[in-house]
Amino acid sequence: MRNDPSMPTSPETLVHETTYRKRNPVGWVHRNRLRAVAAAFDRYLTQSVTSWLDAGCSNGFIVEAMVAHRLAQFQRIAGFDNTPGLIERARAKGIPNAAFAVFDLNTVQPATERFALVTCLETLEHVGNIENAIANLVDRVEAGGLLLLSVPNETGLPGLVKLAGRAAVRRNPYDDFFADGGRARYVSRLLLNRRIDGFRKSGRGGYGPHLGFDYRTMEDHLRDTYVTKGVLERRAREITTLGMNVLLVYRKAR
Repeated sequence: MRNDPSMPTSPETLVHETTYRKRNPVGWVHRNRLRAVAAAFDRYLTQSVTSWLDAGCSNGFIVEAMVAHRLAQFQRIAGFDNTPGLIERARAKGIPNAAFAVFDLNTVQPATERFALVTCLETLEHVGNIENAIANLVDRVEAGGLLLLSVPNETGLPGLVKLAGRAAVRRNPYDDFFADGGRARYVSRLLLNRRIDGFRKSGRGGYGPHLGFDYRTMEDHLRDTYVTKGVLERRAREITTLGMNVLLVYRKAR
């Protein structure tokens, strides 16, 4: 999900599958994460889970893949993304029982319907207001339903590996992130496994590069705002191979 409409849309953004097919480290990370998501579906979803909202659905590729993977049929699927071109491509896939709509996670909007499963996969690292985004997600989980989040791990050693790896395989992978300097300080915080949120410029509608996203701060917000108040119960926290991604599973109180 792209959360800054001013950001250019590349062919890879519109055809989400291409990033999963590449025979390079980036493609491997994407495929590994997809396998972890599929395993989470197998582990936590029962056949009674028949409604699903995927927030940050891109062109519907993940929805299509999970529908094909899961034996039990979803009777109702919704997909949100804030890029109209992606929504058009998702609709064109003709996925059974699926409807796709443009939606901006940065703005809190009251839920008009709720789902047994709400997912947000590799999207929260791009939003401009993560608290509002999470509020939108939690509100759309029905009582007793599941919230499944997948985010990249940009901290510590995995973050350091990614920092170097992206620069090796992509041209200008970080936009203007280090335009004001600070690369050495950023590397230092990764080496010391310290928080990196402060490197992101506040007030933006969205972020392209993953740099500066710290899943631990997101977890703190979920704990303090929802878990300690009895709105959510954390069911699982999983780290994918080599620490590249983090999967979080929550159940909403009945």
